[in-house]
Amino acid sequence: MDSMGPLLHALPTLRVIHLVRDPRAVAVSRWRFSASGRGEYTERVGRISRNRVVAEASLYCHHVTADIRSRLELEREFPGRIMWMTYEDVMANPEQKFRHIYELLDEPVPTETLKKMQRMAAEGQTRNVTTKWQKVLTPTDEREILYHCSEFFQLIGVSSEGSPLT
Repeated sequence: MDSMGPLLHALPTLRVIHLVRDPRAVAVSRWRFSASGRGEYTERVGRISRNRVVAEASLYCHHVTADIRSRLELEREFPGRIMWMTYEDVMANPEQKFRHIYELLDEPVPTETLKKMQRMAAEGQTRNVTTKWQKVLTPTDEREILYHCSEFFQLIGVSSEGSPLT
């Protein structure tokens, strides 16, 4: 997000979409790939946790929390030009989220895109994608991740259980 400020200044029609994902899902997803897909230090266990999945989530939260803070500053300077959303929200209601994206762009949703979103939803392709991590993480892993990522959840206005903060 730090690079977006100069771009937003230089390109008055530029729109930015900041997509974030639940760190528990990110950690599990990254850990399933080879070492090249993981964070720089998660191979060297011990800096944050003895558990590599927890270390991966913590690394993700550290970077994304900084990005969120940058985005919040940019939103004040460039109102109406930045949108943020969570991957989980996109997967829960892709048609609505894609409509919001095209509204930001001040463009109609292409018919083919809309049909594809509706077809995917009808086929159930967007269900259960966002909660796979629940089958992988132990309760201890989850508690550690929630502890290390508490600021992330607070900044996006979502409790660690996924419900909006009031």
